[in-house]
Amino acid sequence: VFSLTPATASFSAAGGTGSAVLVAPSASAAWTATSSVSWIVLTSAAAGTGAKTVTYTVLANTTTAARAGALTVGGRSLAVTQDAAPVFSLTPATASFSAAGGTGSAVLVAPSASAAWTAASSVTWMVLTSVASGTGAKTVTYTVLANTTTVARAGALTVGGRTLAVTQAALVCTNSIVLGPMTASGSTYVSSVAVTSPAGCSWTAVSGVAWMTISAGASGTGSGTVRYSIAANTTKTTRSGDLTVAGYTIRVTQGAQSNTQLTQTLVDIAR
Repeated sequence: VFSLTPATASFSAAGGTGSAVLVAPSASAAWTATSSVSWIVLTSAAAGTGAKTVTYTVLANTTTAARAGALTVGGRSLAVTQDAAPVFSLTPATASFSAAGGTGSAVLVAPSASAAWTAASSVTWMVLTSVASGTGAKTVTYTVLANTTTVARAGALTVGGRTLAVTQAALVCTNSIVLGPMTASGSTYVSSVAVTSPAGCSWTAVSGVAWMTISAGASGTGSGTVRYSIAANTTKTTRSGDLTVAGYTIRVTQGAQSNTQLTQTLVDIAR
């Protein structure tokens, strides 16, 4: 007949290691050791003869329910119980930011001063600015980086198993333009359009007529400059053509049989 000491063991939710001493009736008495649950793991031999100190590890309990299991050695049982994971609360549960980003905070209420927690962000654009782990109550702070895309986004901050859902608005692309002067260049005239646009905002420049050609800046992201040229008008009629830049329409009018009678007019205001 074997004996096993102790007969019971208790662990916190964090888990830990334990041992039990098996006393055998003789040095040749054979025994086996088994765990009734996956979260109690034997760290010493699962079989042997004679007396033995059996060691084991209890894994962390990440659930909100207490649990019980047993380690059986030589027909004797060690009853093991483990506390439930501590239940935290996090306030607020949601937060919203503009595309510019900003800073935020959430208050973690803990069930006890010794209750351990970790904090993590699910996305790279939300950065923890307070410690990533601790015990007890805590005000967790974070920074949301500027959204330089035209797509809204969402992420989460998880603290003590509780989640703060964070949303951020998309970048609003509000462009503006300034028309440059027209300058003679051989038989053509050249001009430019300065585009002011937030970083991350893309735009294009398109000519609606063959005699007005974009020479640089047909597309861009953020601020930039569009350059275009106007061929001499060899016809007997005045002509007009449109240049669309960053959502704005610029109408260029050119006199008959001329490369000098030119006007630029902003005829359409974007957004």
